[in-house]
Amino acid sequence: MESERKSKGIIIGVLCAVIVFMSIGFAALSSQLTINANATISDTWNVQITNIVKKESSTGVTETAQPTFTATTANFNVSLKEPGDYAVYTVTVKNTGSLDAVLTKITETEGEGGSAAIKYTVTPAAGSEQGSDLAKETGTHTFDVKVEYDANATGEHAPTAGASKSLTVVLDYNQKTA
Repeated sequence: MESERKSKGIIIGVLCAVIVFMSIGFAALSSQLTINANATISDTWNVQITNIVKKESSTGVTETAQPTFTATTANFNVSLKEPGDYAVYTVTVKNTGSLDAVLTKITETEGEGGSAAIKYTVTPAAGSEQGSDLAKETGTHTFDVKVEYDANATGEHAPTAGASKSLTVVLDYNQKTA
C-alpha cells in the first residue's frame, strides 16, 4: 500500500510539474501582437486646360474679348458678322500630375435659347479622342472648337444684332487603371 501511495504521489507531482511547465509555455507563446502602420498617398491629379489659341477665322469675325480659361473652363467671345463667318480655336489640355489619365467621355451641350444660326463643332485632334490615354507629367490633348454663322441662315433663322449662343463641353478624365 505504501508503494502504491508513493507511486500516486510521484504521478501527481509529475502531473503538477507538467501543468506548470505547460502554463509557462502557453504564456510565453501567447503574446498579443500589435501592428501599427501609416500610409500616405503622394500622387497628384492635375489634368487641366493650359492654353487657347485662335487657329483661324474668316474676315468677318471680331473677338470681343480674348479667350480666357481656368483649369477647367474655357470662354470665347466672338462676333460673327454674316452667314459663313467662323472662328476656330485650339484648346490644349495637359496632365501635369503624377497619375496617368484616360479621357472617358466628351459631352457637348448647347445653352438653352440663343440663335439657331450659331453652330458649334468640337473636334478632338488625333490621339485626343474619347478613350485615349493622357500620360502623367507630359501628356497633352488638343481639341478644335469651331463657332460659325450658319451659311444657310436667312429670314427668321438669321440672328439679330447681338444674338448669341453658349456651348458647354465636358471632358471627363479618370485615372488610368492597368
